[in-house]
Order: sequence, then C-alpha cells, then structure tokens
Amino acid sequence: MGTRCFEDGIGRRWRSFEAATGEIETLVLHPRLAEAESTEAALVARTARLAAFSHPGIAPVYRVERGAGTRSKLAIVSAAVPGVRLSEVLRNAQALHVSPDLDAARFILAQVVTALADLHRHSRDLSHGAIGPERIVITPDGRAVIVEPVLAPMLEQLQLARTALWTEFRVPVPAVAGMARLDQATDVVQLGVLALALVLGRPVGRDEYPNRLSELMLDASEPGAPEDRQAVLRSLRAWIHRTLQVELRSAFRTAADAAPALDAMLAEGPRNKVSAASVARYLAACGIETESDWKVPAALAAPPPVQPPAPPPVPPAAPSAIPAPARRSTGPEPGPPAPPVRSIAARPARSSGTFERSGWRRAGHVCILSLALVALLGVAYLSARGYFTLPRAAVGRGTVVIESRPAGAEVFVDGLARGRTPITLDLPAGEHTVMLRAGRAITLVPVVAVAGGHRVEHVDLRQRPRAVRPPVAPQPAALPPQGVPR
Repeated sequence: MGTRCFEDGIGRRWRSFEAATGEIETLVLHPRLAEAESTEAALVARTARLAAFSHPGIAPVYRVERGAGTRSKLAIVSAAVPGVRLSEVLRNAQALHVSPDLDAARFILAQVVTALADLHRHSRDLSHGAIGPERIVITPDGRAVIVEPVLAPMLEQLQLARTALWTEFRVPVPAVAGMARLDQATDVVQLGVLALALVLGRPVGRDEYPNRLSELMLDASEPGAPEDRQAVLRSLRAWIHRTLQVELRSAFRTAADAAPALDAMLAEGPRNKVSAASVARYLAACGIETESDWKVPAALAAPPPVQPPAPPPVPPAAPSAIPAPARRSTGPEPGPPAPPVRSIAARPARSSGTFERSGWRRAGHVCILSLALVALLGVAYLSARGYFTLPRAAVGRGTVVIESRPAGAEVFVDGLARGRTPITLDLPAGEHTVMLRAGRAITLVPVVAVAGGHRVEHVDLRQRPRAVRPPVAPQPAALPPQGVPR
C-alpha cells in the first residue's frame, strides 16, 4: 500500500509511487462510507465532472477504485501534495502555545479562497463540501493546496444531521431545514470556520461549533494589541461574519462573492508582510521545519537517475611569489556575516506528468488574466443580446426519460440514486451526469435538461463480442474480372 500519512473520520491516507503518474495519495474510505449503496456512484460521477477542471491550488483526483469482493475497500486516488496538513499545524500551535500569525493566516486564506472561487465559477453546482484544516496541505514553499474535492456528494448520501457531520467528520454546515446540502453556500460557511481557526491559532473544538461562534469571535479580538494589528483583526472579523452567514442580507453566497472582499481587505495593509515567508516563519515556530516533514520515504521515491562520473579534481596552482594586487573597493566594506536563516527545505522537482509544485505564481497571474478576458468578452456578448433589458427568467425544469437494454439498471443522477430503468426524471435545466450500474458494469451518460423540454435517452448496456471472421482462401478463378458487375 505504501506509507501511512494521515487519518481522520473519513478514512486513512497512504503515500506510494506509480510509474505512470508519479507519487500518489490513496484515501481508503472508512467502512461505514465504503459500504453505503450509492457512495461509489457519487464519487465516480463527481470525479468525472472534475476531470475538466484544473487549478494549481486544488489537487487533481485520478480515479476511484475498489478491490474484488463485496466487502472490499473503496479508495480515492489523487495526486500527492508534499507538505503537512493544516490541522496538524494548528494542533502543534495549540500544544506549543504559539501566538497566531495574522500575516500567515491571511496568506493561507487568500490562496484557499482564490482556488475555491475558481471552482465555483467553473460550474454553479460544483462545490468541495468539506473545506477545513484537515483537507488543506501547506507545501514547503508556503502554498496552500486543497485536497479531496470529491467528498460532497458522498457525505450527502449519509443524510446526517448538522451536529453529526461536525462531530464525526469535522464538516461544518449552515442551519437548514431538512437534510444538509453541501453546496457552494456551505463552502462559504466552511471558509468562515477555517478563517476563525487561523485567527485563533488553534482548531475549533467539537463543542464550539455551532453554538459558541459568538464567543469565538470575541476571543479573536485583542484589546491590548497595537493599532495596526487591531485594524487587521477588525477587517478579518467583519469578513468572517459575512462568511458565517449570520445576517443573510450581507452574507456571501459563493466563494466568488467572498474573494473580492478579501482582496480589498488585503489591499488595506502592507502586502509585503502577507507572503510565503510569513508562512515559513509560522511553521518553524510550530516545530515544523525538518526536511523529513516534507519528504516521502526513499523506498517510495522514483529511482534516482544515473549520474555521470565526476571529473578528477584539478590540483591547485603553486603559490606565486608576486603578491596579488590590492582589490579595488567599489562600495562600503562588508559587515559581519548575517546569522543563518531557518528555512524549510525545498522539495526536489518531480518528473513531468505529476502534480505541479512550482511556478504557481505565474500560473495564478495567467489564470487571473484569462478570467478577466473571458469576463470582458462575456459582458460584451450579453450587452449585444440585450441581456440587461430583459427580466431574468427563473430556472426551469425539464423531463428526461432513461431507457436501457437490458432494463432494470440502477440510475444515479449527479451521484443521487433515483431508481431503475426505465425511468422518467424531472431535472433542473442544465447539464447532469447520469450513471447506470448493471452488476459491476458502470456507464456514464451526460444529459442536458431543457426547461420545459422532454427528451429520451436510449442506452445499450449489452456487451457485444466482436465477431471474428475465418480467413477465406483466395479463389481467383471463381471471382469476376475487376470492374465487371456480378
């Protein structure tokens, strides 16, 4: 399996190496989750939807796999991200009584919000569903990478109450009537709880959410702190207040709404302090500074390339009797050597095809420019169509009929079990992923529901063996001449 690296209520994670993809992380789900009827279908559908989304701040998911047997283990295979989980950093900070670092907190928070905002913009019904310190990895160069972005539909299948999701899986959800929905609004609430933990410098306790949020907000204030720190705290608390959706009139509904407000808050203070260096200092203060904290054991790494033999050393030249001329001074005399800086060892670059760990700043700039260009073109197009002069229509629903040969296949729509074929589905207008399962065979069918429309999808699930024709001996005498009709 590999080396065990992290465990929580969702499952155990193992690091290993594959020749095709490089270093991977395998999340073996808890038996309670793996044995649920629709867990595999929900994970496969969400993994297929995220295949078209790529972002340096979100680790890609490669596949969902299950071993042989009815009670076999179900696992999620993703790209391995070097670093430590933010939950471990916060636990170390609490144990060592390390004071919160607001610069590091804002730098980590800005990266998480930016990545999540791009996911929300990619599709209105895509969400992470389990944002928290347990699913954020801090890399050696100070980046924050979100991992395991396919958990939302799986956790929804459990149909647990709000308190159970928090106590068992550390997944905060807002107060809603009925079953909790792990949608984009829930992602925003989870951002607020994450920001609160970063400001407090410790994890939010199981007994503190959701009943003691007001006390935690008061704990995040420092009356005796300098004025600049108090100003930063006030801005952060105001932003957290809107993410926690305490007042619905001013609450953020998506991460795309929360990102501009966070950028404006960061622009108020000096931006040079909010950097990867502040994260490195905070991790070193929390006792995370050794190279072994970031590296995978050598047994799991790729074999090192063969190095050519080093050339023989050149013997030093004999000392000359003529003294060397005095060096001409071009500036002030250098002072005493600076003390060594404690820094985190950088991880060597991986081979191509694995998760990118460098150049994230350039990729972020390219992404921002691309989004700005797309937004500009979109506004021009909508203006030409007279979009702003027409009243916005409500989102409609359409009917989709799913028929299969043979009939009786299980139907899952966006990860939710809906019955067996043939079946008539009443779906919201837009794109949906329908999965049909007949035995161990799984077939994905993308469908588009048109408002007020009706369409029928025929799916042939039969496996047709390819017919192999026996070789025919040539008979030139019996064949007609070329070009002459029979």
